[in-house]
Amino acid sequence: MKRKDAIHENIYDKYQKLHESGEELEKQVSRNKRSSALLMILFIILSLSIANMFSVSLGLRNDQLGLVKKHTLMIFIGLFLCFVLSKISYKTFQKSFAKKALYIIPLLIFIGMMLAPSSIVPVRNGAKAWIQLGGFAIQPAELFKVSYIILLSGVLARIEDENSMKDYTLIILVGAFTFLPYAIFIHLQNDLGAIIHYALITGYLFVLSNISIKIIRLWSLIGGVAVVSAFSLIYKLGADNLSGYKLKRIYSFLDGLFTGNYSPEFGYQVRQALIGFGSGGFLGKGFANGIQKYSYVPETATDFISVTFGEEFGLLGMFILLSFYLILYWIICTISKECQDSFGKYLSAGIGAYLIIQVFINIGVAIGILPVFGLTLPLFSNGGSSIFAILSALGICLNINKTSHLFEKKKNFSKHL
Repeated sequence: MKRKDAIHENIYDKYQKLHESGEELEKQVSRNKRSSALLMILFIILSLSIANMFSVSLGLRNDQLGLVKKHTLMIFIGLFLCFVLSKISYKTFQKSFAKKALYIIPLLIFIGMMLAPSSIVPVRNGAKAWIQLGGFAIQPAELFKVSYIILLSGVLARIEDENSMKDYTLIILVGAFTFLPYAIFIHLQNDLGAIIHYALITGYLFVLSNISIKIIRLWSLIGGVAVVSAFSLIYKLGADNLSGYKLKRIYSFLDGLFTGNYSPEFGYQVRQALIGFGSGGFLGKGFANGIQKYSYVPETATDFISVTFGEEFGLLGMFILLSFYLILYWIICTISKECQDSFGKYLSAGIGAYLIIQVFINIGVAIGILPVFGLTLPLFSNGGSSIFAILSALGICLNINKTSHLFEKKKNFSKHL
């Protein structure tokens, strides 16, 4: 009898192992499919980006192909960074030396930028946000979005795993030691768009954390009331009673949003962008047939890159492009849900937030429903800093997707996603 039971137990153990191996094989297939889908969508967006940049370059008076060559080179360098980071374990960024480096180095560079002469850190569009190195310009606030997400994810993961801190303590800790230093230095650079992007990424990850929903609602209400009150005051005062370029630009946005009257000085970009989108109609004018790129819309290669695409491919083309971004975001969210530890969950979720928030801000600015913030369209606009940052972040996502199952699963917050 005992021998019979032992045989049955042995058969059951083998069945369990076979079942578990089958489940693991199925999960591995799913991980491979996610990686392939991410890379395929990435290839499509980057291909559209290069084609669109060629069309934009036709509006330049000099060195038309130079813009396309530079943009393509930046993409290939970014893809190399993506490949390298996909091979480095994301858990490396959770080690003590990595956290210290990611915290200290950005702050030292920000301080250096404040002290550097204008020949190295010139003022562009009212912001002192670029480091000029020969023929190349680097925007640290854009590059350091990745390091900020890593640091913030590490703090939230540690607090969630230890489950030992109250909500207000968490808010103070994250605000004082993570967000505030970045916000102060970026504010000194006069880069409002970057501060808003950092703040929205922070809020997104807070929603995913185990902070009480009552606290989130309270701070959301306070933030919403503050923004509405500030905008109402600016609009009530009027352009003549406002001082400062940014305040007048916000007034122009509000006046254009409510009345359709865009200031020739502060609302020119948006007005011309709307003309471009409107003239494109549903199907667009056809590739390279747009006219707004011919000196009508400033920054057509960067902040207003979507205008050329919308004019030439119409509303349908913009819908398809936005769909690709949403699919990419959905893949990243799936990676976050399936991740096996808290740090990887927050890190991939933060990268997803980084991508989709910037996409909606950029397009929202171009169609006039948001003030001009100076944020590029990820993977699409010209600019090495932006391309390097987002492709590096996607490389980290690929590594999380590939290796997170090797780590012990921590607390689950995927119900919020």
